[in-house]
Amino acid sequence: MPPHDGSGDIVDWDSVEEALGVPLPSDFRDFVAVYGAGSIDDQVEIASLEAGESDRVDSRP
Repeated sequence: MPPHDGSGDIVDWDSVEEALGVPLPSDFRDFVAVYGAGSIDDQVEIASLEAGESDRVDSRP
C-alpha cells in the first residue's frame, strides 16, 4: 500500500506517551510517520494523537 503524496504525520511521541501514560508500539509510530492518521477502506481508523488529546483513547488493558 504505497503512501499518498503528503501523507504522514509528525508527532511529538514523548508528549503523547506521557499524556497517555503508556508507551506506544514503534510499528504504530512508524506507520503514522509514513501514512498519517485516517482510515483504510473505511474499515480501520488510524488515530494520531497530539499531546493533551488522551481523552480520545481508552488506554486500559
